[in-house]
Amino acid sequence: MRTAFEDAGLTDLHEEEVSSTMSHASPEKYRDFMTDIAAPVVAGLARADTATQAQIRGEVLALARGFIQDGQVQLRSTATVIVGTRQVKLDRTYEGDKFGRFAPELT
Repeated sequence: MRTAFEDAGLTDLHEEEVSSTMSHASPEKYRDFMTDIAAPVVAGLARADTATQAQIRGEVLALARGFIQDGQVQLRSTATVIVGTRQVKLDRTYEGDKFGRFAPELT
């Protein structure tokens, strides 16, 4: 992934893994969350027939039930955060908005 940022012209890259515990009120809420936000999951389910969708739903709920603690589904979540700097060229001088803040349009 770092290479994609370098290829985009960013320098001074810093990469860090950030972990947390993701909590959901129930296995059903976890499944709803994943089918709402995870594009590959949504795409896969859209191609599956009704029987396969039901089978997947049952398996996901069963697995999520294995992570119930204190009445909630609690799963470890880890994301990779990458930040960097890229030099940009302004195409004109910008004096700021009516409040005096500087917010240039970048090209």
